[in-house]
Amino acid sequence: MSSMKYDLHLGVNSTETFITKIEAPSFVEYGIVMAGITHINDEYYLARQNSKFHILLYTVSGEGVLNVQTNISSNQHILKSDELLALPSGQSYNYQPQGNNWHFLWFIINPTPQWDFLKEVTVQ
Repeated sequence: MSSMKYDLHLGVNSTETFITKIEAPSFVEYGIVMAGITHINDEYYLARQNSKFHILLYTVSGEGVLNVQTNISSNQHILKSDELLALPSGQSYNYQPQGNNWHFLWFIINPTPQWDFLKEVTVQ
């Protein structure tokens, strides 16, 4: 498996709060590496290539744009308020706000057997 590449740009008027196993010790039991709350008020861009983790992303308000790259195509999805997105490990993608305001929650999850069902999720 190739190594994961990661690129993040967070605007000066945007914030991310990180929640780790220090603040939430039960994360270890569930295979959760980290979680967070992101408030976008200007710029944001995140890209992962060959992600070694599963990502769960829940849009609280605003909208985001997800671009998923496969070996044969690139597809775009709008991430709307009150929607949960699951991105299984191994995928390459990027996401950014649609407009200047987007508020979302996220979880980074190890691809352990208890999360194997996420491998069945197809975002294309």
